Amino acid sequence: MHDLAELPLVSSGKKPAAGVVVVEQDGRVWVVHPSNGFAGYRATFPKGHADEGLSLQATAIREAFEESGLKVQITGFIGDVERTQTMTRYYSARRVGGLSAAMGWETQAVALVPLAQLHTYVNRDVDQTVVARAAFALGSDTTSKPAFSGWQIALGRASGPRPYLGDLQAVGALVRDFIAGIADRYVAVCQGQSTPWEASAADGAECGRMGRIFAGHDPAYESMGEWNEGGGLGRFLAGQLEGMVAEDQLRDPVLAAAQAFAILAHKVYAVLQAVPGDGDGADAQAKLSDIADLMARALLGFENDVFMQE
Repeated sequence: MHDLAELPLVSSGKKPAAGVVVVEQDGRVWVVHPSNGFAGYRATFPKGHADEGLSLQATAIREAFEESGLKVQITGFIGDVERTQTMTRYYSARRVGGLSAAMGWETQAVALVPLAQLHTYVNRDVDQTVVARAAFALGSDTTSKPAFSGWQIALGRASGPRPYLGDLQAVGALVRDFIAGIADRYVAVCQGQSTPWEASAADGAECGRMGRIFAGHDPAYESMGEWNEGGGLGRFLAGQLEGMVAEDQLRDPVLAAAQAFAILAHKVYAVLQAVPGDGDGADAQAKLSDIADLMARALLGFENDVFMQE
């Protein structure tokens, strides 16, 4: 197996784990039915804790075999999903051998389900999140080949003529430019070269611009199809910002993304304002770099605490 290039897992203090969505060439997906409906699961996807020394991808392959009897090859990345006790990274995979009849004792049955019907089979909210992520990663909008993920397509498009919103580096550059603009305006206000009202207006305009970009409305950037233009990111952000932003500001993908950047702006100001008058700002730069990384990940659907209120 050739390891898929991927980002480190941010476990947020929870145990790291890995799971896998195994897809047949006709687009159907394998699900497992835990023995005696263990833990209240009617159907779910193979997953398990990552043992020390074993990579997440190797963990996903092991769990697929133990729970479904299938030998699989990782083909793509689906997303990181926070579960009750774990932070689980899910991959897409294709079957390369094995038999479902060889399923382990944890599994009562194994079934093949059309992708479009997955949401009717899984009964836990957390697995519905996995289904939604899988739909974006495996949907025909992204590729007609179900064995490839949206993340792989992102890597392929990263070298295109326009910045691609599925490329972490391109998204990170946008976020860093946004943060740099806020910092420049903050310094200008402190030095008396601008007023707080002018800086606030400029910040608002930049939040709106980011909202339009990440909703797929700026032709200067190549969108990630359903994730940007189709409102997938908007729905993801609405879930992340629930309780922090008025509901009417989260129904529209442009407004949802703009609100996410507004919260980011407040975090940046909090870091800048905490710098002591005689400080060199090195700690602030490190914090802002960490915030930029988390925000870029969030814009690609990685759940993390970038929006957490302090």
